[in-house]
Amino acid sequence: MKKIAKLILGIGILTLPLSTYGQEKENSGVVAPDVLKDAVNKPAVSADKEEVKTPSTANNDIKSVSTTSETAKKEIHNKSETPVSKDVVKKNESPSEWKLVISGFVRGDFSFNSGHIFSLDSPLFAHNDSDFRETGMSFTGRLSRIRLTGNAPKIGDNWQPYGVIEGDFFGNLPASGTSIRQAQFRMRLAYAAIKNDQMDIHFGNDWMVAAPLFASALEPFNLWGQGNIWMRYPQLNIRTKFQAHKNANVQIAASVGHNMGGDAPKSEPLLQGGIGENSGLPVFQARLGFGLKFEDVSLDAGVSGSWQKIKFSESGDVSIQDAFAGSPDDEQNVYFISADTVFNMKINKTVNIKLSGEYYKGQGTSMYWGAILIGPAILDTTGGSGNGTATMVRSQGFFGDLKVSLPANFGVFAGFGMDIVNEDDISSDTRSKNRMIYGGATYSFMSGKKPVLILGASFANLTTSYKDADDGKANLVHFMASVPF
Repeated sequence: MKKIAKLILGIGILTLPLSTYGQEKENSGVVAPDVLKDAVNKPAVSADKEEVKTPSTANNDIKSVSTTSETAKKEIHNKSETPVSKDVVKKNESPSEWKLVISGFVRGDFSFNSGHIFSLDSPLFAHNDSDFRETGMSFTGRLSRIRLTGNAPKIGDNWQPYGVIEGDFFGNLPASGTSIRQAQFRMRLAYAAIKNDQMDIHFGNDWMVAAPLFASALEPFNLWGQGNIWMRYPQLNIRTKFQAHKNANVQIAASVGHNMGGDAPKSEPLLQGGIGENSGLPVFQARLGFGLKFEDVSLDAGVSGSWQKIKFSESGDVSIQDAFAGSPDDEQNVYFISADTVFNMKINKTVNIKLSGEYYKGQGTSMYWGAILIGPAILDTTGGSGNGTATMVRSQGFFGDLKVSLPANFGVFAGFGMDIVNEDDISSDTRSKNRMIYGGATYSFMSGKKPVLILGASFANLTTSYKDADDGKANLVHFMASVPF
């Protein structure tokens, strides 16, 4: 009997690890690959809702407007909305723990441009001089983008600290015959932030709060110099949104930031400053908006503005320094005002119509790629020391954009943009108007509700008028493929 008892006890000891192995694995924090992927891709900040990048805006530099509704938001991260199971959250993460989300997209672009254009990858205007290139063709992967979003533990019950770092390969091209395949990585966004249910505070390199909208055009510069002004720069901004009514909200945003003059030294690790930085004042921007949302219709609209001072005697050009030191024209104001609106209408589950538009007017707006990249002023140094004169370049611009989501994962878009310079401020044979008409279509291969491959094609006509001279014209053909992650 003793031998039988020992034999039974031995068998029990040997079989114990086999019977508990599955339970130990379940409790060890190991997650199946598909569940782990969902956990990693879950939006890091639930209060800052973000939409999956729509096909017709897959390329766009998207402006972050956390205070507007979903229809007016511009910054798109391509994060999964798939929820994580309660068991996974309970065993592998906690709302108070550090989190990191990696997102972005890999993208290839092909473009063909007829006419004498400036900027091959994304034409900004057309020359009217045959000395410039007649046609251009480009293949590039420079628009591929990566984004890191990190969450820190909450402060108190409501404040969520987080940070964003985003970059792409649209940096400088090395001095090499093969430079197009060696484009440098560059910073797009890099800011620390903290927010609660109604307020979002960013400190670092971020989108400007004024003139927040974007068009659906596939060209990466997105109507720069063609009616749409936008920029990223170092700043401190505060964005708030609060409900004024069950179907209405009010949005307020303000920022103080780095005063760009556009002439600071290039290709140097140390910032020496220029006509903007050395004015001693920052740039101020603000936006006031409202939103209306009903079951299938929403409307967002706002007004915004920007102001800064520049000082020409702080230029890096010695002749300009000498001419404007003591000149009455040494210090000048750079400003613009803007109005924006977005209208969204859901027809059914697969058809959605979005209309958006933006208008600006100001002077010296070349720092934000207004005024067809002229300026900020026309300088005259022929008067000698202390007698320099400056004519600020005034301009206005606008764009309208239509985007329609269709059944079977198709989408179409079309729009028009124009930038107009005051001809009293410029000399003959200088750019005075710049017009872009564009349209295209997209198709998305889906996995569930997530796009896994986005294809796009577009055609555009670019016409640039010159004061007292002939127009420059070009037709633009663009194809792209993007895989979001």
